[in-house]
Amino acid sequence: MPAGPLAAGATLVVPVSEAPQLGNNGGAITLLDNTGLKIHGVAYTADQASREGWTIVF
Repeated sequence: MPAGPLAAGATLVVPVSEAPQLGNNGGAITLLDNTGLKIHGVAYTADQASREGWTIVF
């Protein structure tokens, strides 16, 4: 994880042990800090979910 804030426009790749399963009908992705506090989030629609391989930006 980064030692401090990310620069505007920077990308952070977060490794996960298993590929996340996102719903095809839309949903929400929430970014939590190490204490479980919500840092940021993004919602996506069914139309966005149907575009496989696209990136959803926080």
